[in-house]
Amino acid sequence: MIFFRLRPNTELLGTESYALDVSVLLDGRSKCTDLELKKELEADVVSILSQPGIRLGKVFCAYEDEVSLYDLKFYRVWNKDYLSRKNRFVC
Repeated sequence: MIFFRLRPNTELLGTESYALDVSVLLDGRSKCTDLELKKELEADVVSILSQPGIRLGKVFCAYEDEVSLYDLKFYRVWNKDYLSRKNRFVC
């Protein structure tokens, strides 16, 4: 699952930028040998989301047993189905 924290959480003018934190939650338990996988995924996220109008903040990947529900309550789940229905896109 991918979680985002967007600041501000309102629409901005075209000249302003959003601050964006991203958390990628990986299925299962942490494995000490997967540090390289996490680093690769974090680099991919940074590469994809480095766009005009976005200031990337914290980007991290973690397994389910490394993150608490408290940590995630500040984020929103990216839901492409909601966006598709809201904008009447057909997937």
